Amino acid sequence: MLPLTYLFVLACASASAQAAIPRGSATHVQIEKRFSNARFTFFDTGLGACGSTNVGSDFIVALNSEVGDVHVSRQKLKSSQKQYGNGEHCYKMIEITYKGKTKQAQIVDMCPGCGFGALDFSTGLFDYFASEDLGVIYGSWKFLDGTVTTTTQKTTTRPLPTRTTSHIQLPISSTTPKPMVSPVAPAVLDDVRLALSALLGVVSIGA
Repeated sequence: MLPLTYLFVLACASASAQAAIPRGSATHVQIEKRFSNARFTFFDTGLGACGSTNVGSDFIVALNSEVGDVHVSRQKLKSSQKQYGNGEHCYKMIEITYKGKTKQAQIVDMCPGCGFGALDFSTGLFDYFASEDLGVIYGSWKFLDGTVTTTTQKTTTRPLPTRTTSHIQLPISSTTPKPMVSPVAPAVLDDVRLALSALLGVVSIGA
């Protein structure tokens, strides 16, 4: 059986370990922003909104600057308009993927008629992926400059338990312990016998 002191120490250590484990911790996670099922069209190049002049053979794109679908809800319109913004994405490089083909291009212009996530290609870039006869294709793209979105996990910490003092009661035996009697040495017994014999002899003579 383990000593009671040892068991008490183990119980305290277990409670402290459980209290030290938080249910969650604040974590900042960076997620790569990729636009899937994006609408791709093409346009005639020239002087772009970013300030540079390009030709049709350049691999460039115009980034959407407003929602193209006027029938979207007001809530969606509020969260999805003007990805071009004030030109903060000008000259950033992006990677475009369509049916197994991947190509890099540069943002140099804005596309007022394109919906959120949509891109307008130069004719040269569109021809790389498909025939202009298609007019519109759908693929995916992402920023290559480290543009990310950040999400934060909420922190929840388990409160520390209140320490309480436990009184451990030992079991009480129902049987009464017998008194211990020290053994008597044989020599002492012999002396006792002689003394009794002498005493009995004296009593006999007196009688």
